Amino acid sequence: MKNKKTLYLLVPLVVGLWGLIGYRVWDAVKPEEEEIDPISIVPLAASQADSVALYVPDLQYPDPFLKGVRFVSNRRSAAPIAAPASQPAPAATPQP
Repeated sequence: MKNKKTLYLLVPLVVGLWGLIGYRVWDAVKPEEEEIDPISIVPLAASQADSVALYVPDLQYPDPFLKGVRFVSNRRSAAPIAAPASQPAPAATPQP
């Protein structure tokens, strides 16, 4: 019974001591944070905002992943469809 009481007392002390040692090592090793001055933001005048050009990417370039690969179709080429035969015009019917 005495060993349990000692164990309940020593385990938190050991964990706390190692935590304190770890914190001091971490505090000594961590980089210092530099203070950064805030940047003042100046809004653009209306004439400057209108003159800003939009960037439109040019997407007309070959696919780099298909370089050297030949495309093989699984479809068989179909025979050309013949134009339907024209039917003769109906004969003119005489009117009475």
